[in-house]
Amino acid sequence: METEILNTIIAGIFTLLAAVIVILFPRWLDRKDQRKPQTDEKQVPQDSPHIFNKRKWWEQLDDNWKKVFKNAIYEKGMTNFFKITLGLKPSDSDLDKIFLLQKLNCGCNEISDLETLRPLTQLQVLICSNNSVSDLEPLRLLTQLQHLDCNSNKISCLEPLRSLTQLRKLYCGNNQISHLESIRPLTQLQELYCGWNHISDLEPLLELVHLQILYCSENQLSQLEIDKFKEAVPNCKLL
Repeated sequence: METEILNTIIAGIFTLLAAVIVILFPRWLDRKDQRKPQTDEKQVPQDSPHIFNKRKWWEQLDDNWKKVFKNAIYEKGMTNFFKITLGLKPSDSDLDKIFLLQKLNCGCNEISDLETLRPLTQLQVLICSNNSVSDLEPLRLLTQLQHLDCNSNKISCLEPLRSLTQLRKLYCGNNQISHLESIRPLTQLQELYCGWNHISDLEPLLELVHLQILYCSENQLSQLEIDKFKEAVPNCKLL
């Protein structure tokens, strides 16, 4: 009987401590962030409007995107766990980290629009596979991209990628792509995975001399088209 009472008391204490942590920890984090100058709309100095622009950009994000970015910039740890799970606002330094990201994984997040990524011009690796994206236009100015994985979306046009001349790896399989003309200028491309589409012509790839791997199965390619590619780019492994 005494043991049961003791266990009940201990359980009650732990429950109370958990409640106190949930209530007070966010306040402690906010105070920690408040040691730095605040940058709301009224307080932003006129000579640093970029801070407010980033803050405004953040406030317009939906919960999916906020979670993606928090996971990208916060390392594992109890403090960051609370920042992510309790939905706390990022500090100005956190926002700076987001805009300087070189790698981002937003795959499998039920995302349909990449407009959020337009200002992230430092990105070199972007994984946005297994979503519902249909338009790559927001990526047009991300000219530092070297690795793009947009597999398993609803993409039919690769035209916005034409300017991404630093691309080394492109994964665009399982989409609705019918031609590869927009890839012609991507002369640094080393790996291209474009299987499970509606492609019937490999001619735009014939001058991609650095191409090492091409996966183009499950398309509408004739054997003649495949043989022509093998002859033009003999060092490329065709999968």
